[in-house]
Amino acid sequence: MLIGLLLVTGAMPARAKGISGVFNMGALANTMSMGATIKSECARARGIGQRVDPDTPWCGSAAGAQHPFAQPVRGAAVNTDMRYAASAALRREVLTTFIDRVRGKDPKDAGQIEAEFRQRDYNAIYAGIVRPYGLDGDDAASAQAAYLLLGWMLVHEGREPPPGSVQGVRAQVAAALSTGRLSEPETRARLGENFKILFVVVHAGWQAARREGTFDRYAAGIADLFRNGDGLDLRTAQLTKNGFRSN
Repeated sequence: MLIGLLLVTGAMPARAKGISGVFNMGALANTMSMGATIKSECARARGIGQRVDPDTPWCGSAAGAQHPFAQPVRGAAVNTDMRYAASAALRREVLTTFIDRVRGKDPKDAGQIEAEFRQRDYNAIYAGIVRPYGLDGDDAASAQAAYLLLGWMLVHEGREPPPGSVQGVRAQVAAALSTGRLSEPETRARLGENFKILFVVVHAGWQAARREGTFDRYAAGIADLFRNGDGLDLRTAQLTKNGFRSN
């Protein structure tokens, strides 16, 4: 059961209470949403003179590019290959950049996350959770899908994803990430590592919220994060073998 693995294999040790279960989601929405993550990568590309196409999901200027999951999905997406290779140096750089973004919104949370990741390998934690369910360890679409599915599970009180939906969401995400700048190898690697970090941070927050009796408030914050940051209401969206369908 996915929920069982998340709660046992992937959990931070009980003493790892540095990552709070009650993040300031209002402050972190512009840091931890999918849109914010992808927009930061588009900004990096523009900063070094690379083109970002108008239809690039989340950061293009074309109509519908800002919130790709806000519109109904028709049929299964093409299962585009989004695997990548990430060096230890790239992982360190992505983690440092992520912590700096969090620090700009909430220095306390940034310090807690930084302290935890000095002791623990986010990549190993992430891989141990997702691999038994067909999500590759180094695949940008798998990492974003895992983050989305974790959010859905939190909002739905730990409910298991329906049969086939894990790969459905992965295929749906791959179609969005296969557009323009997001399909470039370096961009793919940076996005994948960012979503792994987000997954581990949100999962650790889930564990802390369960211990501290603040789960309902934490889950509400996650729902707001996806709704306000990405235009996806996880409480009402249908999760199917073809991915998410917005009502």
